[in-house]
Amino acid sequence: MKATKIIAVALLFIILISIQLFAQKKNIVYFLNPGKAYEDGTYYEKPTIDFLEEAGYNVIPFYSNTLTTDSEAKLDTLRVLADLILIGRAGGSGDFSSPNKEIWNSIEKPVISLMLWGLRNNRGNWFNTDQCTQITGNNDEVFNITVEEPDDPAFAGVDVSSGELPWMIGPYDIINTTDPGNGLLLATSKVDYTVQFVRFEPGSEFYPGAGDTPAGYRTYIGNGDDVTTDSETGLPYLNYFNFTDVAKQVFLNEIAHLIEMTTAVEKEWRNNSPKSFTLAQNYPNPFNPATQITYSIGKSGLVTLKVYNSIGQEMQTLVNEQKESGQYTVHFDATGFANGIYFYQLNVDNDFSETRKMILMK
Repeated sequence: MKATKIIAVALLFIILISIQLFAQKKNIVYFLNPGKAYEDGTYYEKPTIDFLEEAGYNVIPFYSNTLTTDSEAKLDTLRVLADLILIGRAGGSGDFSSPNKEIWNSIEKPVISLMLWGLRNNRGNWFNTDQCTQITGNNDEVFNITVEEPDDPAFAGVDVSSGELPWMIGPYDIINTTDPGNGLLLATSKVDYTVQFVRFEPGSEFYPGAGDTPAGYRTYIGNGDDVTTDSETGLPYLNYFNFTDVAKQVFLNEIAHLIEMTTAVEKEWRNNSPKSFTLAQNYPNPFNPATQITYSIGKSGLVTLKVYNSIGQEMQTLVNEQKESGQYTVHFDATGFANGIYFYQLNVDNDFSETRKMILMK
């Protein structure tokens, strides 16, 4: 009996540590079309997802081609839960045209796009061209890039002394422009100088006269070919993740860099926001099944306090009313909820917004 209790306590400890480690990981919200899947139900994007998870990220699949009509809870998957958003290659380029384009531009979290067709000026409008080209090559043919900014953090730990890198293997797509607009040009095609790796700063128009400005960091990084039809079977042959090993390291560097830069901006904003707005960590945490959430507001306003699950679905609204300045404590009872990680978000008009994690362990 005593041995059974010891085993149970040990298992509980392991689960707790695992959940805490999971909570510490960064979330990549992966924009992909679930309609594009293999017969076994796995996504075309699975090699990329596996790579990111092996690198230590939580990957949260997400798809919508109607962002303008989606609920705030669904949009919060992009605005709140994401540490970074990755646009995969399996979505449709029309998903990024107006009116969805305006929603995408308003997102403050960093976005990396592996898909270039949705970045044309008649879609997301990152580049001043509506032309893209599919280059079909041998599956073992290496495509090289010229490194334009060797001292950039994206190339940290990578030998760029030659000024170029082996970048992709096999068929690939290019966007037909050599003009990065107002973006920082990090790498170009060695053959024709078309842009392959570009980073845009928040608040900077994509290109002069674009009329579109991102609210957060944006990066385009070329990495393969969308779909090539197999001449023998007539079936799509996918080259979604054609990075070489060295390019994969640059890819991971860019993800980490954008998350770090965005976190620094958010931290500065919090430090400069009114000190009288606070959202405390819930107590106890982990909890079973109830916990307390305390917050303070420095002036009267419309207060909302909502609970979300780990994939951004709104689970419960705890507060949604006008409040006077002061400190408040809210009781949250998670009876009926499944074990796991949840998020609670406080919003006060347009003056304050903060989100924290909590762990339910029964």
